[in-house]
Amino acid sequence: MTETPRDEWITLNGLSFHYRDWGGSGQPIVLLHGLASTCHIWNLVAPILAEDFSVVALDQRGHG
Repeated sequence: MTETPRDEWITLNGLSFHYRDWGGSGQPIVLLHGLASTCHIWNLVAPILAEDFSVVALDQRGHG
């Protein structure tokens, strides 16, 4: 398993977005949550994926 994910923010075109970065190495995977959810929905799956991939989960606009 990987270490605790990093909570980060990025600003694009004046809008701020939250994302979680589980690190990892290999091909990147971007995880997107569904309606009425946040990036935290991936807390159980992302560490497993991070064993083989570089994993980032984004909070969609208006969530998280």
